[in-house]
Amino acid sequence: MSGQYGIPDFAPAANIYVSTPRRSGVDELQQRMVNRIRELARKRGIAITHIPDRCGVGRSHFFEVMAGRASPTLEWVTKIAVVFEVDPGELLAPGAQGAGGAP
Repeated sequence: MSGQYGIPDFAPAANIYVSTPRRSGVDELQQRMVNRIRELARKRGIAITHIPDRCGVGRSHFFEVMAGRASPTLEWVTKIAVVFEVDPGELLAPGAQGAGGAP
């Protein structure tokens, strides 16, 4: 059936995907933080899988953040920093390697 001007009365919705611009600065900051968390865990002998339980963040969200599929909140970053006994800024700062603990 066609409506006015030959336009169908009902047309199924098309799957339209709109890409969002990359937030390269944010992505780089998050990758730096993830690398720092992995480095601190390795240096301190803490298994990555134990970090969420030690700081009280959800396991699923923790691994989504670590994989770059979710964004951390300031509270999340702070909780992770407490596990490693570092300032939250040390997880995000450039050149943070060697700061806040054993070299």
